[in-house]
Amino acid sequence: MLYEIIVGMKATLMHLLRFRSITILYPHEKKALLDNYLSMLGVFRYDHGKD
Repeated sequence: MLYEIIVGMKATLMHLLRFRSITILYPHEKKALLDNYLSMLGVFRYDHGKD
């Protein structure tokens, strides 16, 4: 049982030491879309004005 705790703590510590930000500051930085991105970005509205 002690071994499993030590292994878990090692994994947690390694994750904390390799920390890198995975978020972007959206209005200022925009993520580039891939060339093969097939979805369409947009807001579709119904006839009665609701999204």
